[in-house]
Amino acid sequence: MIRSEESQSFLDYIADAKIRFLQERDLGLDLYFSGYLGILVFCLSLAITVIFLLAIFGVIPRRRHVVCLLLGLGALAFLAGLGSSYWNYQAVLSGSVSIVREVAGARPVDEQQEAAVILIPLLLGAASLAMGVLGCLYLALFWGTSLLPGKKGEGT
Repeated sequence: MIRSEESQSFLDYIADAKIRFLQERDLGLDLYFSGYLGILVFCLSLAITVIFLLAIFGVIPRRRHVVCLLLGLGALAFLAGLGSSYWNYQAVLSGSVSIVREVAGARPVDEQQEAAVILIPLLLGAASLAMGVLGCLYLALFWGTSLLPGKKGEGT
């Protein structure tokens, strides 16, 4: 991609992203091609989902363990997604590495479409953090009431 002469910040770059362009892309391949941090974000998202399901079915009975795991993994996924997107942004600015691969779908024709592809790990990291927070709120609601069956004193 041809870059403008003026330097723009990372936040301006991702704010101008055309998210609709992602409908034409294979998001899994784009996440894979974003590097090890992109794969880490996916694995952490999967771990958050598994921990939430284990907590719902009572395999993890301690509330503090679930809260620490969900919030910690969510924050780690967000930071890894932010790091991956920023790393890819720097690589695109330097022009040394092509982050966007043609095998994942339509080729971006402008910087806004390319920014949408670079934004994928950050979006998944933010979604993972949101899943962790919402999972904690959901479990706090049901563990705080008698709606969730369990032994007395088990949820602390």
